[in-house]
Amino acid sequence: MAEGVPTTQSAHELAKEILVDLPITTAIYQILYEGAGLEETLQSLMARPSRSEEEDVVSGG
Repeated sequence: MAEGVPTTQSAHELAKEILVDLPITTAIYQILYEGAGLEETLQSLMARPSRSEEEDVVSGG
């Protein structure tokens, strides 16, 4: 698990840079680096509307 801590920070920064929504990575980042509560963060994740994976596919067009 320890190697996942810096990876979470790197993934979070990259996602912000390239404007990609990574809700699980963001949630873990908030818990590790911003002091977010575990219960509240999990509830927030579970409350997100479900989406199809295809909605995130970028057209090469």
